[in-house]
Amino acid sequence: MKIVLVNPPRWQRRPYFLALQMPLNIAYLAAYLRKRDFEVEIWDFEVEKFTDGLFIERLKEAKPQIIGFSCFTPAVLSGHHLALLVKQNYPQIITVAGGVHVSATPKRSLREFTSFDYLVIGEGEETFFEFCQKVRAKGSLQDIKGLIGRENIEFKTRPLIANLDKIPFPARDLLKLDLYKGATQKGFSRSYLNIVEIFTARGCPYECIFCASQVTMGRRVRFRSVDNICEEISDCIQKYKINHVTFLDDTFTLKSERVKRLCRYLKKKNLTWNATGTRVNTVDKELLGKMAESGCIGLAFGVESGSQHILDLIKKEINLKQVRSAFKWTREAGIKSIEADFIIGSHPDETEDDLSLTRKLIKELKPDILSVAYIVPYPGTETNRLMKERGLLPEIENWNDFMLFSECKPPWRTTYFSSEDLFKLQRKLLSEHYFTPSYVFKKMTKIRSLGEFCYWGKSALEFMKLSFFKRKSV
Repeated sequence: MKIVLVNPPRWQRRPYFLALQMPLNIAYLAAYLRKRDFEVEIWDFEVEKFTDGLFIERLKEAKPQIIGFSCFTPAVLSGHHLALLVKQNYPQIITVAGGVHVSATPKRSLREFTSFDYLVIGEGEETFFEFCQKVRAKGSLQDIKGLIGRENIEFKTRPLIANLDKIPFPARDLLKLDLYKGATQKGFSRSYLNIVEIFTARGCPYECIFCASQVTMGRRVRFRSVDNICEEISDCIQKYKINHVTFLDDTFTLKSERVKRLCRYLKKKNLTWNATGTRVNTVDKELLGKMAESGCIGLAFGVESGSQHILDLIKKEINLKQVRSAFKWTREAGIKSIEADFIIGSHPDETEDDLSLTRKLIKELKPDILSVAYIVPYPGTETNRLMKERGLLPEIENWNDFMLFSECKPPWRTTYFSSEDLFKLQRKLLSEHYFTPSYVFKKMTKIRSLGEFCYWGKSALEFMKLSFFKRKSV
């Protein structure tokens, strides 16, 4: 039986300087299904050419019995558009959607997206496999945990997979690898590195009010064994000749002894690496030294705000002393690229005084990479609930607007910042940091290859265009 898994196109072109990551979520699904004798294809329209006509032609050629759509919030309308094309042209094909958005809003999604036949809620591998198995056997779908549909299926929660080592490695061979030439994370690009992305764990134990991670992965963290991780990296070295690893965990440094074991392997293999999710309260001087020695050249810290009052309100569970220490130790360890991530309006009660503290902290930390987002109230988060209760969200939500960096101002506001304020402040903080002679000089001294120079030059030009020359209204 043929199954097609789709990563839908987004309505707005992704800027060059933002991360372009392989859809490992559906690559995991594909590997899980293929191991159980299903024929699977992956269509990633983040990178592949897309038109309605081309999509319909591919359906005609592939003849899938089931098509699954991975639906993050800013892509769910696009996913539903594709499902509508399926139903209009090949109504016998079963359409299934999964991902954070439908998991956070299952009943609403069934009402809102009428061309999705079924929704997979939460972690997808076991639920989607059982669904495909029952469809192939023409069995009843009534007792599948984690599934909701239009046939009066009583929803039952499926337990999370306890042993992640039992899940096969992502089916990267089903992706068109030559199309992934952009950055896997700001500052790390396949234009000059041969990168593989790895998840070593699932879940996050923290309760930041703006994050929807718990919707699919819960609060309990499940770790892959170090041996299993090393086996995947070795497999990628052999198959894809990779020389750099990007770790995509929510918090890579939760268990320091585990990280140190992994560092020994990475050092032995002479690989460079970076981690996209790190917390200032889960690192120390010794650990950062071991990481640097093993080839770590980049860490991203979620700081969010320079105001301790706001950090407490958003349940970040860190303090400013920890922020300053983590950046000091990381710089002393010699890690080349230190990223600081901030959110304007991370709590709806953030004031101009709070934001001035953030601006002051940015100038003090002098990160190599600065990420500033305005708040995006994703479904399933406490932030979404708070903003709805206070009337700060529009009555009709357009899911296309739920992007961290957009060409348009957002259709929501916070208590003290208007929609226009959020948009302008984001650009202002980024411009104040990046467009200074000291930053440009510092960045130029760290560039070590022509490919890296071209990446940073192209990123700067596109950011300037988006910040100063291009402006769209809602």
